[in-house]
Parts: sequence; structure tokens; C-alpha cells
Amino acid sequence: MAQHQSSIQSVDRLLGLECLRFVAALCVLVFHCEHFAYRGEVTYNLDVVRLPFYSVLHLIYVHGHYGVQVFWCISGYIFFWKYRDVIGARRMSARSFFILRFSRLYPLHFITLLIAAVFQYLYFQQQGVFLVYPANDGSHFILQLFMASNWGLESGLGFNGPIWSVSMEVLVYILFFIVLRTFGASFKMEAAIILGCGLAKIFNPTAKILDCIALFYIGGVMANLSQMQWAQAHKRGLAIIGGLALVLMPGAFLVPQFIHMKYFTQLFIMAYTPLLIYVLANFVIVPRRMQPFVEAAGHMTYASYLIHFPMQLLVIVTSAQMGWALPIYSNFFFLVYLGVVLFGARAVYLRFEMPMQSFIRQKANRRQKGRLKSRS
Repeated sequence: MAQHQSSIQSVDRLLGLECLRFVAALCVLVFHCEHFAYRGEVTYNLDVVRLPFYSVLHLIYVHGHYGVQVFWCISGYIFFWKYRDVIGARRMSARSFFILRFSRLYPLHFITLLIAAVFQYLYFQQQGVFLVYPANDGSHFILQLFMASNWGLESGLGFNGPIWSVSMEVLVYILFFIVLRTFGASFKMEAAIILGCGLAKIFNPTAKILDCIALFYIGGVMANLSQMQWAQAHKRGLAIIGGLALVLMPGAFLVPQFIHMKYFTQLFIMAYTPLLIYVLANFVIVPRRMQPFVEAAGHMTYASYLIHFPMQLLVIVTSAQMGWALPIYSNFFFLVYLGVVLFGARAVYLRFEMPMQSFIRQKANRRQKGRLKSRS
């Protein structure tokens, strides 16, 4: 098992998934462009077909929010590929796992929460309402402070609203660790969790936490499949079958009976995304000269997701203060918005995310070494 894992890591380092993660992040950024047309919690005279590059991007304007589900599935693949064996064999402590997750997620979340709180307050002073996400009171601030904004204790989204999906993922990380530590690396347990989520969706079809758990574990199953000996032995055949399926499955959107089915798009994403992830992770090799660019694109996805709404708040509050009308239908404005968010995300990753990760992990390691010395 470890041999297969190291071979996968040395061949493509999952760079195919970094490409997909970047595309999913772009879909969310494009989908949220409509925030510029909001007045409070609703859009104001938005003519959707006039949005920038609508003829090319209309599917993303309608379905771009499914990029979040792609994130969940990618996370499942990476977590199972990286942690399944070491946690299942009890070679990683809860403390070590928590420090890795905390240092990765919390510093930028904390800063963007504060920025969003300030600009939501300024927007409220201008308009008398909050922008897009109305739950901006003290209790919801505390929930967000502990990354618990969508654990079922909330009455709506507030502050830096897009953090809701990360909050759910934090819950899944806890479940992931507890299940592995309790039952070990068990395919039957993983299958049972996916099946349980599917059955629960029958009774509560709108529960997004069930989608998050199911997609995370489906991604994990794809990672397990990648490491199986028989999958390595039949790699060429699986590549052909997977490639054909990826090409043919979108044809389902041409069948009227399918596209008018309730939850069809959601079900399609849940079926198509794991297959796409498996193919990208196992059969797509990024050329060496392109690897630094792909890695950079993948690294900026978390920052782009967390900073884009605070940036929108800044632009909207500033334009209202100056009496400017935002050119929301302008292609140039659209490209500048995407460019500034991506450039900012890259700068945030290099100047803030990585230094904070290193600082927290080094401090935790020094503290752990100090405790070990004091016991000896």
C-alpha cells in the first residue's frame, strides 16, 4: 500500500486535482459576480443575460455553486490518500492532525472574518441592511469565530458568508479522524457512511451536510481505488473506460426526461466529479515546465474563496460612498475583478498563509519537544 502511495506521489503529485480545484474556484468566483447587483439580500434589476461573457459562461452563472461540491470531493480524495493509513494505524495523534488543519484554515479565516464584519457594518450604515448575508449579530460572529457557522446552530449566513462550506468540511474532518481512529481503515465503514448519507437524503433532501459527508467519502473511495494493486495492474483499461465515461456522461443533459428531473444536476455532479477526480489523479501527468504554474494555481484556491466576498464588500461600499454606479455588465470590469482576486489570492498565500502555517506548526513542534524533554 505504501509503495503504491509513494509511486503516485512521485509521478504526478496530484497536480491534475490542483487544476480541477482551480477551475472549481473560478466557477464560484464567476457565480458570485451577481453580488455586485445586490441591494441587501436580493438582486436589484439584474438582467442575467447581459452579464459578462454570458454566451460562454451561462452554465457557470447558473450552476457555478456546484464548485463547492467539487471541493468537498477533492478534499476527500486528498485526505484519504494522505492520512487514511497513518490515522487508521494510530501513527498520527489527534493533536498533530488538529494542528495541521488549524494552521491551514484558521489564520486566513480569522482575518477575513474581521474584514467582512467591518465592511458589513459600513454597508449597513449606508443602506440600512446587510449585503447578501444578513446574519451579522454577536451570536453568529461567535459561531464563525469557532468555524461553527454551519453546524446547525445558525439561523442564516452572515459576515464572510462563503465560509459556510469550509465550516461543514471542518465537521467532516472531525468525523474522518474519529472513524479512522475507532474502526481503522475500513472500506466497509466508508461504504456504510456513503450509503447512510444517501438514505438520510431521502428524508432530508436539502441537508447540505449530508452532501459534504457523502462527497468527501466518495472522493476517499476513489483514493482507495487508486492504491489497490488490481487497479494498478489494469491501469490502461481503467483509463480508457474512465475517459469514455467522462466524454459520454454529459450527453445525459441532452435527454429532456433527465434534465427536468428534480435534483438531476446535483446527482450528476455527485456521479461525474468522483470519476473526473480519479482520472485526473491517476492518468493526467502535468508537464514538468507547467508544474510550478499548476501548483501556484492550486495553492491560491483557498485564499481566492475567502477573500473574494470581502473584496466585493470593499468595492461596493467604496463605490456607494463615492456615488459611482458599478458597471456590472462590463467585460472589462469582470476581468479586472477576477484578476484582482486571483492576484490578491496569490499574494495572500505567499505573504500570509504560508508564513502563518510555518509559524504555527513550528511553535507547536517546539512546544511538543519541550513537553517530551520535561517528561524525560
